[in-house]
Amino acid sequence: MFEIGRDGVETHGEIAGKYCSNHGKVSYSFTADGRILYGSGFCPVNCDKVAIGSPITVTYARRNPANSRCDTAEQAPRAVLATIKQS
Repeated sequence: MFEIGRDGVETHGEIAGKYCSNHGKVSYSFTADGRILYGSGFCPVNCDKVAIGSPITVTYARRNPANSRCDTAEQAPRAVLATIKQS
């Protein structure tokens, strides 16, 4: 997560799967370095209402695009700080 907070690249992705019974978790796809990548997480969407294929903002680590989050670069550092405080 630190890597995304320090050196995150924001891009457009889309919802690839929904797991609403798992606390609203979704999976998403995005393109980085010419490759299609996938991630999953608790994205800022309403799982019950969002459709597969809906656009979503994805932030990934510039040096390791497989390391991604489904939020904006601005939100990522706050998420990292929240994780540290909870530890």
